[in-house]
Amino acid sequence: MTVTPQRVSQTNTPGASARREAARLRAGTIRTVEPQRLYTIRSKGKCAVVATAYALAWVLLAYIAELGISLGLIAVLIGAIAYATARRRPVVGWSEPKTYKVPATPEALKEAERWERGAEGEEATYRILKPLEREGWVILNDRRIPERTANLDHILIGPQRQLLVIDSKNWKPVPGADVRPRSETTLMYGRWDCTEQVQKLLAEIESSLRDMLGEPQAVMVIHRAPMWGPLLRCRGVYVVSPERLVSWVRQSNKNPHLRVDLAAHIDYAFRPYV
Repeated sequence: MTVTPQRVSQTNTPGASARREAARLRAGTIRTVEPQRLYTIRSKGKCAVVATAYALAWVLLAYIAELGISLGLIAVLIGAIAYATARRRPVVGWSEPKTYKVPATPEALKEAERWERGAEGEEATYRILKPLEREGWVILNDRRIPERTANLDHILIGPQRQLLVIDSKNWKPVPGADVRPRSETTLMYGRWDCTEQVQKLLAEIESSLRDMLGEPQAVMVIHRAPMWGPLLRCRGVYVVSPERLVSWVRQSNKNPHLRVDLAAHIDYAFRPYV
């Protein structure tokens, strides 16, 4: 049975959340200076009068107590203290809080570049998949997993009840290295173990789509990094080159047990990551 294409959310932009995160990192941070207590300054004339009064009072006390200290030294010390005290007097009131911008750190700029590369990979994947929409496929981009902060890059619903989850990767080319499985459970890119990326995709699907919809096909599409073959497999996840992606999607397995209004149901449950 053919599934009639369902209308999806107007916000269906690939890589939108990655672009926003990169922009946030590049914008730096805003820091706030807490309100400060306000002080008032008395006039110098008033302060001199107050200081003189303090000094004379302490000189008188020292004379009465018959202290063996120079009365002149006492007068100078007490007068200086009294003058400083009189010049600064707290009053009721606080300054306005002030904010200022702190430029992005080098670490934040590097992180922003990684997010931008990820967004470029998602955009490239959608450009490759877009012709499938004319064939009745529904493509949902950048969808938040319910009750989580993670997202799924692309969810594809086919006209014959196919269901695929595609994760876009945009890895820098490394001379002499290619993406290949070391075994059925390990994916390598040169000397780098990328199995964690496979496990992450499986965990995201396990926490979302499987409980709701059954068993979708998990796919990773690798941009820029050379691959040992156009179609690889690791832990049940298909690793596909961009050139092979559309033809492989067309041949994906059909699932007659999925509901007819599948696209609308997923679109409602997995909202755009905004």
